[in-house]
Parts: sequence; C-alpha cells; structure tokens
Amino acid sequence: MGNSIVDMPDDAKYAAMAALLPELLVSEDQLIDLFESLHRMCTNHERSLLNKLHHLLGKKRFILFLVPQREFVSMGLPKRVSERVDFAFEVPSFNGGPKTKFVIEVDGDDHQGAKLRHDQVRDDELKDLGWKVFRFDVRHKDGWDPQLSEVVDLMTSSIPFEVDLMAQSIRVGGEWRDVSNAVHLFMAEGRLLEAVSQIFYENGSRDLTVTDEDGIGLEDVIDRVNLLIKHVWNLHGCDAPSLKLSEEGPDIRYFALPSGEMWDAISSGQGVIGPATATSFLPVLLRAEPRPLEVDGKDESLRYMINYIFRKPDFYPYQLDIIIKALKRETVIGLLPTGAGKSLCYQYASMLQPGVTLVVDPLRSLMLDQEQNLRAMGITRSLAILKTNEAPTGMSDRQYMQLMYSLMGHGYALFTFISPERLQMPDFNEAVLEAGGMTVPYFVIDEAHCISEWGHDFRPAYLNLARRSSVFDNDGGSPTLMALTGTASKNVLVDIKRELDVISNESLVQPRSFDRKELDFDIRSVPLRARKKAIQEMALAVMNDLGWDGDPNEAPSGIVFTNFVKPKEIGILDVQNTLANVFKLPMDVYSGGSPYTNVDEKTWAMEKIKAQERFKRDESKIMVCTHSFGMGIDKPNIRFTFNIMLPRSLEEFYQQAGRAGRDRRDSKCLILFTDEQTSLSESIMATEELDFPSFCDLVAKKAGYPSKQEDAVRNTYFLTNTFKGEEEEMRAVNVFLQKMRYTLDEVESIEWSFYEPFPEGEVNKERVLYRLLMVGGIDEYFKDFSQKKFIVEYHRRPVEEYYDKLHSYLGKFLTKGEMQRYYDRPKKEDVKGAILDCAQELTGFIYERIVKRRRRAIGQMLQVARVGTKSKDEFRRQLLAYLEESEFTPLVAAVAETDDISIWLSVLQKVSDQTDLEKVIGACRRELEENPSHPGLLLLAGLSSLLLVDTGEGDIRAAFTSMGRMDVEWDYRNLTEGIVAQSRRIDLTRTPEISEVLLGSRVLEVARILYSLGEQEGLSLRIMMDNIVKELELAGE
Repeated sequence: MGNSIVDMPDDAKYAAMAALLPELLVSEDQLIDLFESLHRMCTNHERSLLNKLHHLLGKKRFILFLVPQREFVSMGLPKRVSERVDFAFEVPSFNGGPKTKFVIEVDGDDHQGAKLRHDQVRDDELKDLGWKVFRFDVRHKDGWDPQLSEVVDLMTSSIPFEVDLMAQSIRVGGEWRDVSNAVHLFMAEGRLLEAVSQIFYENGSRDLTVTDEDGIGLEDVIDRVNLLIKHVWNLHGCDAPSLKLSEEGPDIRYFALPSGEMWDAISSGQGVIGPATATSFLPVLLRAEPRPLEVDGKDESLRYMINYIFRKPDFYPYQLDIIIKALKRETVIGLLPTGAGKSLCYQYASMLQPGVTLVVDPLRSLMLDQEQNLRAMGITRSLAILKTNEAPTGMSDRQYMQLMYSLMGHGYALFTFISPERLQMPDFNEAVLEAGGMTVPYFVIDEAHCISEWGHDFRPAYLNLARRSSVFDNDGGSPTLMALTGTASKNVLVDIKRELDVISNESLVQPRSFDRKELDFDIRSVPLRARKKAIQEMALAVMNDLGWDGDPNEAPSGIVFTNFVKPKEIGILDVQNTLANVFKLPMDVYSGGSPYTNVDEKTWAMEKIKAQERFKRDESKIMVCTHSFGMGIDKPNIRFTFNIMLPRSLEEFYQQAGRAGRDRRDSKCLILFTDEQTSLSESIMATEELDFPSFCDLVAKKAGYPSKQEDAVRNTYFLTNTFKGEEEEMRAVNVFLQKMRYTLDEVESIEWSFYEPFPEGEVNKERVLYRLLMVGGIDEYFKDFSQKKFIVEYHRRPVEEYYDKLHSYLGKFLTKGEMQRYYDRPKKEDVKGAILDCAQELTGFIYERIVKRRRRAIGQMLQVARVGTKSKDEFRRQLLAYLEESEFTPLVAAVAETDDISIWLSVLQKVSDQTDLEKVIGACRRELEENPSHPGLLLLAGLSSLLLVDTGEGDIRAAFTSMGRMDVEWDYRNLTEGIVAQSRRIDLTRTPEISEVLLGSRVLEVARILYSLGEQEGLSLRIMMDNIVKELELAGE
C-alpha cells in the first residue's frame, strides 16, 4: 500500500484499506447472490471444492477473493495465451510485504500422461513468479482436507483483523457507499480509460455508452475522460469520439461493487468493468506503431497533458522544446540545468506514443530512483533491470531475469531502465529477438555526458550505444533517439554527437544559462593535516547556516561526496565517522564497491538499495558517498552538498552540486580541498611540456604516498590507473590478436574468458575489443556476465577496409588538414599487420586527445577552486562561463579551426571588461578539452587569465611549445605586437608581466619585437645577447 495510506490516522487508514477491497463491503444478501453466481461458473468438481472451502472458512466473504478462470497472461505468463487456472487468489500486502497469491487447480480423471507433464511445467512457471499452487485430485477427495486447511489459513491471514473489523463496522453503520465512493470514484477514471482504449483498439474510434450500475455518480468522471480524449486526439490530429451515460444497451456496464449480476454479465460476454483482486495489465505492445505528431500550435493540449499526467502547472523552460522534437520523432540532444526536469521530457513523450521506452542509465541508484518517482506519480508500469544480485526480490537469478525479460518483451511496462552494459549481453539481445518486433518509440540515454566522460575510460559500453540501439529496429522503423544531460561542456557535446552519429545542430536544445541562483557556494583550501577538523567545522557551520536547532527529526538533508571508497580520512566510512563525532544524526553510506572487508557483493548491493530508500524517505538525513550515488537523484529537499575533496572536473562538481535545492529553496554547496604541491599540480595542466609517460613518472617519483598527496594530484590516480600507456595497451592488442586466425571471409566466433591472464583485466580487455571494433578488426562483441566471458565475432576483410574504418572514425574528430597525415602514411599489406597498424594509430590518437583532456579537466577544476577561495561570486562566474555559451563561444570555436594569428587576436579585440575575459576563459576551457594542444586556444586562455586573476603562465608556455612542434611559418611579429597592443588596451598595468611571460618562450623574434616596443627591455636584451653568444660558440666550433 502507498505511503499516503500508511501515514493516515488508524481509523481512516483501515477504512481506506477496506474500501480498496469492495468484497468486504457487500451486504449479506449480496454475498449469497455472489456465491451462487460463483457456483454457476464452476464445474461439478469445482463446486464440490468450493463448498468444502466455504464450509471451513470462518469469514465466509473471503471466498469472494477467489477469481475463477483467471488467464495466465494476467498472472505474469504472457506466452500462455488463452490458458487459464481454475481459481486464483491474489490480495495485496497491507504492511509492505509480498502479496498473498495462490492458485487452486481441480484435476479430473484425465489428469495423467502428457496433460500431467504439461501442468507440471505450468506449475513450475507459476512458482517461479511467486505463486503457490494447490492441486486437488477428484480421484482422492478424502485427501483434500490438509491442503484445504492451508488454503483457509492463507486466506484468513491475508486480511488484517483491523481491516476486517472496520469493514464490518462500515457495513453495519450503512456508511459503505460513502466510503466506497470516496475511493472508487478516483479509480473509476483509470478503469474507464483502460476499457475505452481496449475497445478503440479492437473496434476503431467511435462514440461509446456506459451505465452506472451501482449509482456511484460517474458524471464528473465521464467529463474528465472526455476532456482527456479530446486533447489526446487533438495532439494526434484526429476527431475525438465521446463517452456518454446511458441506461439501455450500453457498450460498458460499470460495477463499483461485485455482484451476481456482474458475474452473469461477464459470463454472457457483455462489456463489464468490475472489481477483482487481481493485477493485470493491458500490454503496451498492441500492434501500433509510433508516428510523428505535428503538435505546433497545440499548446493548450500539451499543457493539459502535463497537468493531467504529472500534476505540473506548466513546463519548465526548454522542456517543451525537447518534447516537441521527440513527439515529431526527431533525434534530440537535450541539455538542461540540473533540477530542470530532463526526465519528464522522455516520460511525457512516451505517454503519447505506443510501445516500451528504453532508458539507459549510468547508475543503479538512478534506475531505482526514476522507477520509484514514476510509481509515486501513479505510473507503475516500469521496470529497472538490475544485476540479479541487486534485484530487490526473493527470486533466484534465473527467475528474476526470466521475469524481467518476459515483462519487457511482452509489453507490460511503459518504461524499462537498463545499464549500457545490458545491451551487450547475449540473453538480453535474445529476449528482444524473441519479442518479435517489440515497439520502442524512444531510446533514451539519460545523463548522456557519461558517453564522453566514462566511455573512453572504464565503461566502453557507452561508446556502443548508437550501434546497439539498432537491435530495436523493426518494420515500423528505428526508435527515436533522446540524449539528455544536465551538464555538458563543448567537448562533451561534440563527443555525444559523434558517438551517436548525430550530424545536425538542429537536434540540440540547450538553455542560455545554467545559473542556479538558489545555490550558494563556499570553497575552502586547507593543509592536508587539517582536513578532518575542517570537515567537521564546515559541516557544523552549514547546518547552523541552514537554521538547524539540533532536533534530529528536523535536520537538513545533505549529500557528502568523496572520490574514494576506502582510503583513510577520505574513504566513505572514515568521513561518516568524522561527521558522527560532531552530531548524532542518522547517516548512510553508498559506493559502487563495498567499503566493508567482510561484506560480499550481493549483500552490499541490497544494503545500498535500502540506504537509498532510507535517504529518500528522510529516515537518513545525510548520505556519504562516491560519485556512484547522486547523479540524477530527485530528492527535492536536499539542502546542502559537501565535496570533502576536490571534484575531478567542473562538470562533475556541477552535477553533484545540482542535487541540492531542487525545490528551488536556498541551499549550500561546499568544496573543501588541499593544495600544497603547487608545482606538481601545475604539471597536470602542462600537457604540451610533459607527455603522459613523463607525467606518470613525475607523479610516481615526487607525489609521495597517496595519503600525502594534495587533491588534484591524488585525482590523477583515476587517470594513471585507467590509461597504462600506449606501449602497454598495444601489448594488450597483440595478446588478443594471437587468438585470431583471419583465414575466412565468413564470420567466425571465439570466446574470451574474463579470467584469462591479460594485462590489467576485464576493463582493459573490453577497451581492446572496442578499438578493434572501430578499425574493423572485429565485427561485434557481446559480454556474457553469467559465464564471465566475451563472445567475439570477426571475419577477414580486404586490407584497405581496415584503414578506411580508421579514417572514418578519426574523421569525426579531425579536420581534413589533420587527416592528411593519416592518408599519407604507408600502409601494411597483410591483415594482422594492418589491424595492428590501425590500432596503434587509434591508440595514439586517444592518448593525444582523451588523456590530455582528462588532465586539463583536473587542472581546470583546481584553477577555478583556487579562485573560489578568494571570491565565491568569481567562482560562480567562472563556472558558468565554462558551462554556458556566450558571444565569445563562436569566436573561440573559430580559433580552434585555424592557425591564422589574426583570427586569434580578433578575439582579444572584442574584450572590453573583466566579464568578457571570464567569457573568453570559459569558452577556451571548453574548446581546450576538445583541442588540448591548440596554440591559439592556449594563448587566449593564458592571456585572459593573466589579465583577470594573475595566473595563466603555464598555458602561454604550452602555446609556444605547441607552436614549435608544428610545421607552420609563424608570424611572431604580428602575434607579439597584437598581444602587447591588446594588453595595453585592456589593462596597461599587466603588460610588463605579460611581456615577461612571453619572453619565457625564449623565441628570439619575440624578444626582438618586445625590445623594439620598449617592453621588458633588459630581459629582452639578455635573450638576444644569449642568442648571439650561442651563435658565436657554434661558429667557433
């Protein structure tokens, strides 16, 4: 039962529960009438059993909960069309436990041989779904009593004594109609809609009539049904039929209470709506195909639907833009600020199209959260397909997966939530094929930034989503793609479009601002040794700022993030204990892997689910967690987030901070970080001066033990632990290719165990497979988690095809000029040689682009956090400048496409104040993650930072390093004169400092020009003299 009933006063609660079971409210005369009707529907042997059961039952009316001739389809076995059980009993739990449900079968003289074997299979299938099966053999009636006693006990114990007593009181007091109507008038609308939908589907759209058999007052209900039909038909461009009350010859007879007349009407084949204690869904997969809806100019109907289904008064900004594209069945990438209602976009569109919407979520916590949120809105037809060891049921692994795939494939859910890895599992793909063309209107990628942020690192399955979604193609076409995210920098958006093969910019919907004004930022830096005390002080301070008076029941809700599960002081259990020493509040912890050494994976998976539910219900006030919790979690009253160490990127911070204040009330977002190894942390950003192997060596030699590392340096653990270096990764490719033959033009298949010795294990294996997939070395791979193996399909191709596939992939990222280097390279002539050559080029590209991008993300987070320690307003501006587009966004994007110095300088010419400098920095940061070595972007970022906050030397040095590596004749005079002119115009006081940094490039031409301009003449002269001395020394030699 729902929380709304559980939270009522006892009398009201028991009355509501009684009303939900109308069999308890019928009069004694009606009870007799019903029992006689039940008799008439039975065979002689069934009547005999029914009489015995009726005689044994102390509560005679409980016999009414037996539903005769119930279809298997309604019991969770959709494949058994037209098959029925003799009697089914299904009553919901009143305390949150499992339902009481059992089946009674009366077996005749012919129950033997093939029929016996057939029924045994059916019984096993029912038992797998939690049904208890009782079989009564008519040849041994004298042995019925033990089973009948068990049936009586089950029936009697299923209804709480208090509920039965309240029902008796209502019957005697004559209040049954008022109580019943209070509940059933709300249910009538849904019942009528389902019946009307079924009739429309089977017989076409037409006017219908209904009778109100029990006089409960259906007039208002029918008006609401007609209004809904009007708006739905309007959105679909059709003329709306109507539903009317009628006394004679109705299409539908509506019974609020069970009666003999109701069962007689059912037996005679009339259209009947009546109560029955059974759960049964009309399949979503009725044969209907999604079609584009032209909804422009139909705002009234669109707004009616959001109020009707979701009880929202109107759309949030940009929601409707996304929804309209989706309803038109256009691909859409929706970028909305955290808390702006991304999920509602796909939920709304799905309610207006037939079929099952597939939603890919990155975290199991998010899957469960979305499913629970739908249920809270009354949309119960949803599935979250978890790992079997995470399923909140008492089923076996086989039973659970069988049920999930059956429900999905036969259309008993409007929404199915899956992980990206699920698409690679053989059993999932087999279930989709067995479903025979299941209709999928929308393929939704929720938190789509994970494609870019996680795909290349530790979840390659994200990079396969576009390809794998084709498994849902059928005669009605392909699912409409919806990719939704709450944060995405320019490079992430570009990645999403590339990996999903989205070409048109028209597919993108994004806001002008990501500012969450209700969020107040507080950023502090402390020495390592002071972190624990600072955590306690900041936690106490934020609780006080939020007005907490010490009452545990009134404590603000908050999420405390750390980046690690187990390390001392920053692991989730240590952080929980640190906070517990300050205030005594119920707290939970959440992480992907178990933080406890003595808790196995299955136990921890179940405990995480319970922790999430406690936090959502406010039973737990604070959640201490890693990034595996929080993304997309919709808990409106979270008042604060607290990152107790530096987030790994600005996007990650925005996502995590965005959990707070979803109810639009003021909330706090805190960052506490350590920053003591300045020179080492600066090397993180020096992507042009320090290549990845050198960077790894430097961290290994100088960083010290992890517990002694400052946060930015420690965050590189995730980078160095994932990317082992090009040489190591190519060794892994070689190991795998030794298994391959490439002797046939037809597709071959091999299996590869997760446990087979291999460099760095399972994730590295999958990364190898993905890269080989991109260059044509393999055709496809599946991931069988139950058997712990990969299944790899491949065939021999002409050598040139491997290079064509490599060029096709790289061409998504590189300009034509950049691609020329790959076209001009000599090519191998043998198959394995070509595959290795292409894999080497692809791996080199990933390290050049992706690894540099990750380093810059860590460094940029550190830079902005440092700014935040001085000014939270400046922190907000720089965060937003990174996330949002401005008038400088297209100008900086143009810089990324050229080595024309005049275009670089034209950006500075547009700068007029500090706000413009912030926008340039933000735009450069976004572009640099996509093009980390571009000298123009590096120069603009460095110069703008120097002019604004007195940092940026590293970017300027990196710019000149990158220029020195490029085969370009640089116009240093134009560059230097332009930089000096613009720095003098923007801030004359900074020009000497900028000139000094430019001279750090040691470029002779730069020194000459600066000397002629009267900037840093002494240092310029020294560089020129040093150059003369070197030339003389060379001449002397």
